[in-house]
Amino acid sequence: MVRGPLVALIAAAIIQTSSRGGLLAVAAGLMTFLGRGPTPWIRLRNAGAAVCVLGLLGLASFRSEAMRNRLFAAAETGNLAGRERIYPALLVMMRERPAIGWGPVENQYELERRLKEPGFIKRDAHNLVFELMTSTGMAGTIPFLIGLLMCLRSGWRARRTPRGVLPFAMLFAMLTGTMSGTWIASKILWLVLAHAAAAGRGPALVAGGA
Repeated sequence: MVRGPLVALIAAAIIQTSSRGGLLAVAAGLMTFLGRGPTPWIRLRNAGAAVCVLGLLGLASFRSEAMRNRLFAAAETGNLAGRERIYPALLVMMRERPAIGWGPVENQYELERRLKEPGFIKRDAHNLVFELMTSTGMAGTIPFLIGLLMCLRSGWRARRTPRGVLPFAMLFAMLTGTMSGTWIASKILWLVLAHAAAAGRGPALVAGGA
């Protein structure tokens, strides 16, 4: 089986990058496997495996000096790699132009004009909803969220198809990551959305098989 080594490789890569958002996204994805399976024994096995992996992930994060320092910085001083200044500025921008926003890309220049940080000419929103609201306002955010809910619903329904919980787990992990990153132009975001949207259309397993 290659799943175990691949999961370990991805987790190690995230820890090496010291990405707190990536660590949270992996944990969120693993949480979706808790209690899932066609039989009580398989559900218990999957839950135990997910808890063990989460524990190992936490231990590895604590043993990484860079990751440990970033986690302590967030907990003790509120250091969120600039997000503690970015998010309040974005909220002001949203209040000023709630209907149609500031325009794609232009919202990033406007954000930097407010932050006035040396070495930058534009700044990313570091949050998918904030990016949508400041670039397209409610006119673009509402349709996107409606489509997103449809993808979530389809991914959830896929649990009762041969695809299992994987489409929902991928989408849940991806959305967790977009809490601290935008990814609106990332191909992986749209691939996961498309996968979840299509997965719920498969034939259902027998009753009680999820």
